[in-house]
Amino acid sequence: MDIRISQMANAQTLEDSDFFPAVQGSINVKVTMDQVKSYIGSVVPSVSWSTVSDKPFASISSTDFTVSNDELAINPTIKSKFHEHSNKAVLDKFAESSDGNVTYNGQSIAGVSAWNDISGKPFNTVSATDFKIIGNELQLSGSASGLDFTALSNALTTGTLSGLTITPDTENSNFDIAVTGIPEIAIDAEGYWTINGERGENPTKAQGEKGTDGTSGNDGRGIVSVEKTATSGLVDTYTITYTDETTSTFDVTNGASGSGGVTLSDDITLAVASWDSSAKLQTISGLTIDTTKLNTPLPSVASLEEYASCGVYLAEETETSLTFKCKTVPTVALVLKIKSEVIAT
Repeated sequence: MDIRISQMANAQTLEDSDFFPAVQGSINVKVTMDQVKSYIGSVVPSVSWSTVSDKPFASISSTDFTVSNDELAINPTIKSKFHEHSNKAVLDKFAESSDGNVTYNGQSIAGVSAWNDISGKPFNTVSATDFKIIGNELQLSGSASGLDFTALSNALTTGTLSGLTITPDTENSNFDIAVTGIPEIAIDAEGYWTINGERGENPTKAQGEKGTDGTSGNDGRGIVSVEKTATSGLVDTYTITYTDETTSTFDVTNGASGSGGVTLSDDITLAVASWDSSAKLQTISGLTIDTTKLNTPLPSVASLEEYASCGVYLAEETETSLTFKCKTVPTVALVLKIKSEVIAT
């Protein structure tokens, strides 16, 4: 079936139900727009941008294009993608002057046929050997970048630097440097300094010979014994005897005996059956109590809660007994100690 595009040229809007003349073999027929769309979809493959090989840029979107006066135009955002190079800064220096001549960095280079005709060039001479290709980049070799490697290496290997062997590496724009002629300085088995294994005319030891022993000094004085030899009141006298049979003494003054201090009694038990339930008191006899001191009951940890909740307290003391009273008779035995301490005067 033949359908000519010219047959749709005058159509402003196309509906799926619109008819168009067509030729099938030698017979004139009519087809609808919907049939045209179906036919085109069956013969034209669907292509996405991601499947396109060798495309000039990686991504594309509808905002990269505009339609003006029935023409498809590329927006500036997509145009910049056509000019992406690693040396873009250098390429951008090339331009066209108003008179149509090529310029570089604003300077016309029209009519230049030789390197000498270029002004402001970075070096005076250039040849094919001044460039090299490393990977996909064109790079300057030594002489073109301003260095004469051979001349420089000859200069460095003369005079006071004769101990250096420098080989120019023009391919990689650097030098291979080797140091030669440095003497080996060491100490031999007998302690002498050597240079390249030789002691020389006046050999010298790294460490001097051992000197003669010095004269013996006077004998020191040691301690034979320290003994307490006298006591007067609080002062003790000690005597030191030395190895040369001489002696010396020193005194130590002792402190006076202290009085009182804090003491704790043995455990005292307030048995449940020993309480007078009417008077709510209990007396412990057969004790030795210093009534000149402050005597304070200290309940054990296990008895502390019952002691406090029943309101138990020390009500009276004699030299042989202690009497305790309470607000409520305890239901368990109470264990305590008596802390005695001197009352300050």
